[in-house]
Amino acid sequence: MMESYTDVQLVTDLKIGSEWAFTQIYNRYYRRLHVEANFLLKDSEEAADVVHDVLIIIWNRRDKLADNLHLKSYLITCIKNKCMDRIRRNAVKDRNVHMYMHLKEMTVNFNPMERKELSLQMANAINALPVGQRTVFEMSYLEDKTQREIVAEKHLSLQTVKNQMSTTLRILRKKLKSSHDL
Repeated sequence: MMESYTDVQLVTDLKIGSEWAFTQIYNRYYRRLHVEANFLLKDSEEAADVVHDVLIIIWNRRDKLADNLHLKSYLITCIKNKCMDRIRRNAVKDRNVHMYMHLKEMTVNFNPMERKELSLQMANAINALPVGQRTVFEMSYLEDKTQREIVAEKHLSLQTVKNQMSTTLRILRKKLKSSHDL
C-alpha cells in the first residue's frame, strides 16, 4: 500500500500531522538519505544522526512545507546542507582544538609563575572586552556553542557574531603578543 501513495499525497497527509505519512516517508527515504550523508561525512553513525535530525526538522516544520514539494530532492538537499553544517562545525572545532593545543604547548614551556602570569593576562584581556564581545567569546569558546546557537540565544545577526568573534580574537592576540614580547 505504501508504494501506491505518491510523494505528493504523503506530503499532503504529513502537513496535516499524519504520523503514518511520516513513517512512510521515513521508510521510503531513510536508506537513500543515509547513503548520501555517509558519502559526505564518511561516518555511518554521524550520517544516521544527520538523517534523524533532518527528519525531525521535517516533522516539526511539516505545516510549512510547500504543496508542490518534490520530496526526494528536498530531502537530499536538506541532508547535504546539514552535512555541510556538520563539516564546517567540525572544522571550526578542529581549528579551536589545534589552537588550544598550541597555547597549551606554549604554556607547558613556562615555569609555574610564568603560566600563572599568562593566565592572569588572558583573564584580564578577556575581562577588558566590551560586554557583548566577551559574552559572544565565552559562549563560543567556553560553552562550545556554534555561531548559529549564539545568534538564536542572543538575538543578534550572524554577521554581528562573526564580526565580534573576529574583533575579539584580534584584540586578544594583540594583547597577549605584546605582553609575551615584554
